[in-house]
Amino acid sequence: MDALAARLASLPPSAVAAAKASVVNGADMSREDALHEEDYQFQQTLRDSASKEKMDAFLAHGGQTRAGELDLQGTMVKAGMVAKI
Repeated sequence: MDALAARLASLPPSAVAAAKASVVNGADMSREDALHEEDYQFQQTLRDSASKEKMDAFLAHGGQTRAGELDLQGTMVKAGMVAKI
């Protein structure tokens, strides 16, 4: 729980708010509409400079590569997104 709490605390507040909004708003929607809501909320995070910086760092450290995806935790640590566990 401590690791999860630390990870959530490291995220930009706007990203956490968007994730919460996606769940709350999508709860009473059809699956298709809920997926559209999730996509909309994600797109909003891309407009936030703190979220963009984290995404840029993730991509710069190979987050878009097969190796980066296979070692997602390691890639996120290298990008400074999470602490090493």
